Amino acid sequence: MERFINSTLVLTFYMFKLNVEKNLKNLLAQADIKINTDDPSRQWDIQVHKSEFYDRAIRGGTLAFGRSYMEGWWDCQDLTDFFTKVLEVRLEDKVSGIMALLNSYRAGGLNEEGKASVKMIYNAWLNNPQDNDGSLKVGTTHYDAGNDLFQAMLGESMTYTCGYWQKSEQGLWKAAETLEEAQDHKLDMICKKLDLEAEDTVLDIGCGFGSFAKYAAEKYGAKVVGITISQEQLDFAKEDCKDLDVEFVFHDYLKLSKPPALAGHLFDKIVSIGMFEHVGSKNYSNYFKFVDEHLKQGGISLIHTIGNDKETKMCEPWTATYVFPNSNLPTERQIRKTKPGHFFEQDFHEFGKGNYDPTIKIWHDNLMEAWSELSAGNKKHTEKFRRMFKYYLNGSEALFKSGQGHLYQFVYSKGELKPSYKIVR
Repeated sequence: MERFINSTLVLTFYMFKLNVEKNLKNLLAQADIKINTDDPSRQWDIQVHKSEFYDRAIRGGTLAFGRSYMEGWWDCQDLTDFFTKVLEVRLEDKVSGIMALLNSYRAGGLNEEGKASVKMIYNAWLNNPQDNDGSLKVGTTHYDAGNDLFQAMLGESMTYTCGYWQKSEQGLWKAAETLEEAQDHKLDMICKKLDLEAEDTVLDIGCGFGSFAKYAAEKYGAKVVGITISQEQLDFAKEDCKDLDVEFVFHDYLKLSKPPALAGHLFDKIVSIGMFEHVGSKNYSNYFKFVDEHLKQGGISLIHTIGNDKETKMCEPWTATYVFPNSNLPTERQIRKTKPGHFFEQDFHEFGKGNYDPTIKIWHDNLMEAWSELSAGNKKHTEKFRRMFKYYLNGSEALFKSGQGHLYQFVYSKGELKPSYKIVR
């Protein structure tokens, strides 16, 4: 989830000027955002508590902008509205974020946070951040944050991806009224898009807490193997699905050595739900190679991923540091141009706005409501950690609320299908 923070990259690196306060105020004014107002109707305005914030934000970019929020240097009554306004006017399109950053760098205007951002961006362009176990870092940084935290946030389904709130066009389900219903509808829609049948073998790449595997096994009688790079997720999934015909394995798809659950095995169906965001643009062909190696001829594969309008090499520096290291969002074109020629696109479905934003809002509200209990006696769950998660969730909600975020579902068959594929909505 990167574009909500990319907008702050733009606003913090617009141009280096000596009057950093005026510079930042002028840029924010383009999104109708003011600083230190006392108008209760303008809950998207920000309140700056330390005068050093302006210099830090201008010289340090999004890493400094987000860190200074985590450290209490500034606040906003409605952080979601703040990010939404920034995104709706497309501040990122008014100036070139990377060029402005480089201009500031050449002018000697960057602080240590700005220099660290430049280093991350250059590294993503020159190298493959997923190499040398870089692909595992998102597991330890984010997904291992604590199962108690995610249980409080995600609710009963333990599904950490977009719910489907809309009424089915084919009368398969009514509009969802609760998060659990929305997640059930999403999981059922995926099963139907896979044309899942009893005894089908399914590989779930990036299985999360095992919610899809559990649903597919219980509702459809499928036999599922799930792989994850999070030990916390693995432990939860194994316990939650211990009585079902599913198997979970700690495995990075980039590794050449295969665990017994994968070695020499071909599956009827392969799915990745909320995992492709972590593949990285330099590994898309590796991902499809892995799918091709394990999918039967005539099998079906589904990719469920957040998407971007612009091709990038990494998510922005704050997100890369605190939430999703070494990740970046794909475009439609990137996915289509790297899939194998013998993979036929059977369906493409985009449903981010109106589905992901209400999902994330509930996650945020659940987490904030449970925070007192979660943080009691837990040294890791500090106030700084809470503000980090709030910043991430509110910004992510704004990404979809503004229409800037996309949620893609691609369905591919390995070879042509007979009979023809049936679209599910």
